[in-house]
Amino acid sequence: MSGVQVIIKNFEKFNFKIYVLLGVTTTCGALTHYYFLVYVFFVSIVFIVLMISQKRIKETIAYCITMCVGGVVSYMIFPPMIDHIFKQGRGAESIRNIKTSNISERIDSYMDLLDKGLFGGFIRFISIMVILMILIDLINSENGKEKVACHFEKLQIDRYVCLLLPSLFYVLLVSKSAPYIANRYVAPIYAVVVAGVYGIAYTCFMNVYGEKEIRNKLFLGFAVIVVLLSLLNCKWDNLFLDSTKRLNNAREYGEKSEAIVLYDRAWHIYPYYLELCNCSNSIFFNVDSYSQFKESINIDSLSDDIAFFLIGMDSDGFIEEFLLDNKEYSVVVDNGIRSYGHSYYLRK
Repeated sequence: MSGVQVIIKNFEKFNFKIYVLLGVTTTCGALTHYYFLVYVFFVSIVFIVLMISQKRIKETIAYCITMCVGGVVSYMIFPPMIDHIFKQGRGAESIRNIKTSNISERIDSYMDLLDKGLFGGFIRFISIMVILMILIDLINSENGKEKVACHFEKLQIDRYVCLLLPSLFYVLLVSKSAPYIANRYVAPIYAVVVAGVYGIAYTCFMNVYGEKEIRNKLFLGFAVIVVLLSLLNCKWDNLFLDSTKRLNNAREYGEKSEAIVLYDRAWHIYPYYLELCNCSNSIFFNVDSYSQFKESINIDSLSDDIAFFLIGMDSDGFIEEFLLDNKEYSVVVDNGIRSYGHSYYLRK
């Protein structure tokens, strides 16, 4: 949002200070998350096209150099970023998804996340309202085209294009490439989308209602309603409220338990650290079945109290096999599914 703000605020003319701000923003953003690079790429493409259309060739060249310098500096600060993006973890998953995922279903899902999270599920109503206000403006003006051109000046249109068009491209690419359908992947454009939609809505209010006091009150009422609808309709799953019960069980049963962690990938273990720290000790096995686990440990050496963390495998099947072979154990607490796996507390 900071980079877009710099571009929009100084759209008519750039100077050395603006290029420095853009370079710093690019460097810092690239060091936060690789999805920033996706977004800044689309912003750059749209902005370059607009500047070339205005024959601002020197500024275009200076802008390109600034963005390249920002990218190179970020790489010099953190060279592993290239491996993270193209070879490891989520970056590699994203590249695979580009080739295999169903984009139409994912676009619907991501648009639904944006709609409910930012606009209370009423983006269609907002769009219709904006169109109606533009039509009212056209009807009330003697020369509709000139009236709208006056209210939506070229500079305003260019600014809205820089706000919303890169966000649209970003949603399309994320819909195709993101490992999961989750709002964290579109969160980077939340502020930009809100600024763009509310900006267009306010301009429409300004067109229809000439008196500043009236339009400000109406727009404030409109914004309050949208925010309230967002609070009522958006999902609150990121609060992970179900974790409270899970952690309470870990505190109650984990102190005497020996934690046995069976995992497929090391980074899948991260969501379980808070539970694991309540256990007396932890043993880790990179296996994916009960038979492999039996070959890796002497079952008779296990503690009377066991906490199983079964990550990336058939957890129910594992527990069933374990209990059939070891009838002296029983499940005290099934602590449920969390992220990539399942945790159970067993006792003799």
